[in-house]
Amino acid sequence: MYVEVSPRQSGKTTRLVVAASTFLRENQDSNIAIVSHNRRNSEEVKKLILTRLELEISWTQGMDWPDDLVSRAVYNEYRDKIKVKSNTALSRGEMPPDYWFFDEFAYIPLPDIFPGPAVHNDYNQGNRVPSSSYGNMIVTNGYYCTTPKDRYNPTTDTLISWCQTNDQTVNFHNPWTEQRLMEQETLSPYIREHVLNHWVEYMTGHGFPIAVMKENWFIKHIKKHNFVSGS
Repeated sequence: MYVEVSPRQSGKTTRLVVAASTFLRENQDSNIAIVSHNRRNSEEVKKLILTRLELEISWTQGMDWPDDLVSRAVYNEYRDKIKVKSNTALSRGEMPPDYWFFDEFAYIPLPDIFPGPAVHNDYNQGNRVPSSSYGNMIVTNGYYCTTPKDRYNPTTDTLISWCQTNDQTVNFHNPWTEQRLMEQETLSPYIREHVLNHWVEYMTGHGFPIAVMKENWFIKHIKKHNFVSGS
């Protein structure tokens, strides 16, 4: 399980795509599911994963860019291994994916990502454990990434609460160093206010010790709550 809550424009989807392509290449008989805030975005993530697979396979063959043969081989091999779903519910008889990938999970309605316990008890829904805060079932074989919403959001709060209770690491990547902000010139005030401020407020409001980022925007040392920083 991987959980990441990072600011906007920090490469979240790119990291998800790399993780998904790596999982598929290392688990040849497995399949995955993509769930995001809308189906169009999920389809786009699927295309990005297929493109990444084409590149990685080309690189292993000493090519800088995939040719038509590699592209067709990747499409035929992986297209059916990447499912696009609007929620985590499974039809009766439908096998759960081996791994779930959730892009911008804060914007997915709570019942669509963490269904109630009745769903889990009905038939096999995969790796799910109860959440103490809302009673919804947490999908444990999943990759989660998001930017927090600018208002109350039970989806994010449910997962973060479960992570803190169960010693699950919550990662973040913040590329917005002071130097990079200064390089944005006229965009710098906008980025501070609309890209970083809410993220910092959300994290500090949920017990993560990053108040110093209000001044520096770049954290050098974090340990508490298994909150892991990245560049």
